[in-house]
Amino acid sequence: MNEQTFTRYLYNNCYQKTINSLSQKAPEKRALIEDCVQEAITRMWFLKQKGKLKHEANLCGFLYTVAKNDWLNQQKKRSNMQELDDNTLGKLTEEMASEIDLYSKDAIRRQAVKNAFDNLGKKCKLLLQRFLIDDEKLKNLADELGYGSYDSIKSSKRQCVKQLEKKFTIELDKLS
Repeated sequence: MNEQTFTRYLYNNCYQKTINSLSQKAPEKRALIEDCVQEAITRMWFLKQKGKLKHEANLCGFLYTVAKNDWLNQQKKRSNMQELDDNTLGKLTEEMASEIDLYSKDAIRRQAVKNAFDNLGKKCKLLLQRFLIDDEKLKNLADELGYGSYDSIKSSKRQCVKQLEKKFTIELDKLS
């Protein structure tokens, strides 16, 4: 992934979410937060170039963490605040870890579903897409897709869903 693709991905998928999330804690500091997020994107590109950014499945979570740490450091410098006590630091760390963990698990599950769906056969893919995504009725699809009867397409749909579930489990194990 080149720099333009990498930064475009971060700006399109993560930039606004990260700013909005951090701005909830201090809306009056939005400009500073935006600067921290932009610097975090640049830092992440340098890490990627050095080969130190290996888990690209959760770039948004990593961006959030880097930007939040930068923002907290800026806040500390600007206000000459006292060192965070262990209790406050522990709470912040727990909060960040839980937010990143939730985001990471969601991203991994979405990727596993996509991979599992991509690994289905053509006929299963078409059937599930038309039924689940396009919300078409099985009765209408039976003739159109060349199934002999409603019972036949219903049975095929069940088998395709089972295949998808198995493939999802395999993909999830690979990604976790």
